[in-house]
Amino acid sequence: MGLFSTLNTGVTGLGVNSTSLAVSGDNLANLNTIGFKGSRAEFQDLIIQDVAGASRSSQLGMGAFLGGVSNSFTQGSISTTGRTADFAVDGSGFFIVKSPEGQFFTRAGAFSVNSDNKLATLGGYALQGYTADDSGELGSSLGDITIG
Repeated sequence: MGLFSTLNTGVTGLGVNSTSLAVSGDNLANLNTIGFKGSRAEFQDLIIQDVAGASRSSQLGMGAFLGGVSNSFTQGSISTTGRTADFAVDGSGFFIVKSPEGQFFTRAGAFSVNSDNKLATLGGYALQGYTADDSGELGSSLGDITIG
């Protein structure tokens, strides 16, 4: 193994450790953010070099790289807030909210009633739900949830 290979292996190790610290820092900074889901950095080996010796052969790693950052969608804790318009998703699923750009999905359940009597996120996105007719039968289309 030459000097360049040795230095390259060290540099890749520093790079992946830097990424790991960034992902951990993001998790800590957003720990109490409503609906935040943590992430995990996943690393992979770079090409492995076979080295043949007098008595046996062995393998030397050539460093590491970031394979990807995965999100954790495990169930978080549900706590009461004292606000009647705050909701939580127990299990899998998302709230559907609508903005001028289109529909989005969120696990953050902090809603409030806006000036049009519609439930909306703190950013103004309207909470969506299945529409119902006058008899209470649910339809198949989504619409804004309005508080009467």
